[in-house]
Amino acid sequence: MKKALLICFFLGLIITLTSYLSTAIKNKRVDKYKGDCINYQEKQFFKKPVPIIWTAKFDGCLAGCWGAAFTKIPEDPQYPRFSGYVPNEGERIADEFMKEGQILKIYGKWTDVSDSYGSVFDNKCVPTVDIEKIEIVN
Repeated sequence: MKKALLICFFLGLIITLTSYLSTAIKNKRVDKYKGDCINYQEKQFFKKPVPIIWTAKFDGCLAGCWGAAFTKIPEDPQYPRFSGYVPNEGERIADEFMKEGQILKIYGKWTDVSDSYGSVFDNKCVPTVDIEKIEIVN
């Protein structure tokens, strides 16, 4: 009888420890992405880029103006801001599109939601766009 009780006790202990360790390992695997951005669960990379035409205003340069931070107009509650990059590294966003208060139409391919320049975007993951064309709306 004592032997049966000991076996039951140790089996219960093993099951409890296994469950605890499994949960701890799973949480650690998920938690390692928390430092990237506060909405890290929304990170995604599209197999096929999504064509977009977004109206936005220029907020500032990224990567020596090879890219830029933009705010959508009207504001999108889920992703109010995004990063956009011109096709060839070394090119720049043209100066004519960097005027304060100017409304722009951005044509391009939405490639992902990622932690592009997290500090610029209040530590949030934002859409990334490969810019094909920019037009001045106003």
